[in-house]
Amino acid sequence: MLMILRSESFTSLIKHEIYYLFFFSMRRVHQRISKGFEVFEYYANNQWQFINTQVYHFRNIMNPRERINYKIDGNGLDIQKYFENCVMATRIYILKEMPETLPAAKRHLRV
Repeated sequence: MLMILRSESFTSLIKHEIYYLFFFSMRRVHQRISKGFEVFEYYANNQWQFINTQVYHFRNIMNPRERINYKIDGNGLDIQKYFENCVMATRIYILKEMPETLPAAKRHLRV
């Protein structure tokens, strides 16, 4: 027996399917944003104190060649590049986004 769908039931089915796809797409976006805020919240709301007396000691006893080979201070650090690398690491290791998605994300944000 061949079943013929009425146009309104077919339209209803398509609307339901579009809603279903949209809902789960938005759910995924929400989960990623929520995870990002959760990670950020931990680091933003805690106070951090790093004791680095050993670094000061090593920096004082190193000769100029060792200072070049073993970079333990911020002299000559490219801050812009450093933070770009931090953002990429966050995208890859925390948000589980691959670097190939960056151009599409930039287009989406119009950056």
